[in-house]
Amino acid sequence: MQATNEISPEGDSASATVLVAEDQVILRMMLSDHLRADNFHVLEAANSDEARRIMASVDGVDVLISDVHMTVEGEGLALARWMAWQHPGVPVILTSGSAGVQKSRAWESSRNVTDFVPKPYSQDVMELLVRARISRRDRSSRQRRHENARR
Repeated sequence: MQATNEISPEGDSASATVLVAEDQVILRMMLSDHLRADNFHVLEAANSDEARRIMASVDGVDVLISDVHMTVEGEGLALARWMAWQHPGVPVILTSGSAGVQKSRAWESSRNVTDFVPKPYSQDVMELLVRARISRRDRSSRQRRHENARR
């Protein structure tokens, strides 16, 4: 089943955009609906191929949330590495129900992952992490602009 790639009309134009890559439809829909209810623009992908196509077709994704194991084991880690190369400024939050993910060699090479959240997770916790990553990114951006203006 292909995921929807629409931006929710409930969010306003000033809200941040979150890409949720999760192969379990119910989990993806529940998290996406929760984030939309909090005025985020949410894009959905059922696998890393869809996530890459979305990233290539839209501007301004602020945060990626991805399952580690989607249709292929470790697919989310590969997506995180691709994001580091193609979209280095986008924070990546990974989730998994598998034990030991953070101890794998693939994990160690995923340097742009800002957070790991084990499943099952609280949607409220995910929302707080998204807000924290966006806030941190905005502060860093403002700080760089301020430093450049002083030069």
